[in-house]
Formats: sequence, structure tokens, C-alpha cells
Amino acid sequence: MWMKFYFAQFKHKRSKRSLYKFGITKHMDANKRFSVSESKKFGRSPKQYADFDIKILASIPCKSGKEAHALEQKFLSHFTKTVALEYYFKESKAKYKDMSGVTELRQMSYDDLQEAFKMINDATPSHVRKRKQLMKAFYDKARGNKK
Repeated sequence: MWMKFYFAQFKHKRSKRSLYKFGITKHMDANKRFSVSESKKFGRSPKQYADFDIKILASIPCKSGKEAHALEQKFLSHFTKTVALEYYFKESKAKYKDMSGVTELRQMSYDDLQEAFKMINDATPSHVRKRKQLMKAFYDKARGNKK
């Protein structure tokens, strides 16, 4: 079963501070992982991510759950700086206790982010990188034609 590894930014709307998440999802559109409908589907509060602007920074399709889990664990064990969300964002105690995926959130420096992107690029199969390059070229050309 295909799964997707993703790297996401969680930007706190009030404080403008960010944390980063390495995770996996069964959705080919990783954004769907954080949708209201998915939260409801799994019995979670549809407002669990309301305090955040969530942006998928990178993703890698994986041929199996085993491959996706291994990739996720590689990143989680490499980038280990976790924080207490409520303390970090100066929110009330236990505000995020029921939020799904909090244990995968990481505080990352600029250098950490650069390293993460390099690791993601290195872990991305060459045929996927090539397809992404072709799609980017296509969209760049299409935008250029509209000007």
C-alpha cells in the first residue's frame, strides 16, 4: 500500500513561531492529513489544528507502509529537539493535549532545515525528482506565458 512521508511547517498564528513535523499519511495529498474531515473521521476535534497555518514543505511517495515508517523514524531520530507546545507558544497548560501528531513536532534551526531538505532530496527516488523537475518547468513556463 502506497504511503507518503511528509515534512510540514506548523506556524502558530498568534506568536508566528514555527515547529516542524516529519510524518506519514495514506493520502497522496499530504495536506488532507490535517483537514477537518480527517480529524472528524478519526474522532478528533475538527479544531485541533485551528491555531496553526500548516504548510507541507516536502514529501516523498513510498511504496509501502514499512518504507514510509522507516523514513519517518530516520528523520525523527536525527532531529530530536522537541518542545512542550504550550510553553513554546505561551498557551494555557494542556491546550494541545489532544492534538494528533504532537510527538513528531520538532524545533529546528536554519541549519537543521537545510540539512533536512538535503536528506529529503537524497532520500527521494531519482524518478520522483525528475518528475517534480518536469512539473516545475511546465508550471514555470505556463506562468511565463500568462505575463
